[in-house]
Amino acid sequence: MFAVKGIEGTSMDEIAKEAGYSKATLYVYFENKEAIVAMLVHESMRKLYGYIDAGLQSGRNTRERYDRICRGLLQYQQEFPFYFSAVLDRINIEFDKGSALAEERDAYQVGEEINRKMSSFLESGNQGRGAETGYGCDGSYIYLLGHAVRAYTDSG
Repeated sequence: MFAVKGIEGTSMDEIAKEAGYSKATLYVYFENKEAIVAMLVHESMRKLYGYIDAGLQSGRNTRERYDRICRGLLQYQQEFPFYFSAVLDRINIEFDKGSALAEERDAYQVGEEINRKMSSFLESGNQGRGAETGYGCDGSYIYLLGHAVRAYTDSG
């Protein structure tokens, strides 16, 4: 629903109807639709983490692990196209103002853990070749891989 109408264009009435609950029931669990979106993003980030972690845990060498990570990203993109695009957008959460929802903070932390895992993976693969360890990146490795996956799916 959010993918079609956008977050702003989707009402709590529509969400309740689609979910099969009354609007009052939704408000028992969620303060507003932004809280629903934050929960959905957090859940999708956990799935993304699972795909990447599975790729990192399998494979006999760096190339196999890299291939499995890319296949996981493709699967994530196919299952969650809306969230895949959202992950690649700039995340604009103002943590310092205390206005971030708990789910937003949690999703951010999952993203940071993904970046740490990807950083470690890339550094270890680079060291295995005896090359320099600096990539000149800011640590947003999933962002870079995600755009590569997007380019691949857009071209085919």
